[in-house]
Amino acid sequence: MFTESEWTHNILHTLRLFLEKIRQHPDFASVTVSDRALNAQKLREVLPKAEKLKSRLLEQYTREYKQYYEEQVNLFLF
Repeated sequence: MFTESEWTHNILHTLRLFLEKIRQHPDFASVTVSDRALNAQKLREVLPKAEKLKSRLLEQYTREYKQYYEEQVNLFLF
């Protein structure tokens, strides 16, 4: 089972891999230049947001893990 941060990392990795491999798809050449340009523009908007989300999620998961860890340590101490 994956942790939530691993899920986030895997999703971003899959997205990057998709973007690298899509150009090799047989139907890629049939997409119009204007559609490709529009898709590229949308990706330029979305990817930075995804990176910011990734860092925010990492911070959140780190805080939650610290809290969980401290609670577990306190359980063992008492």
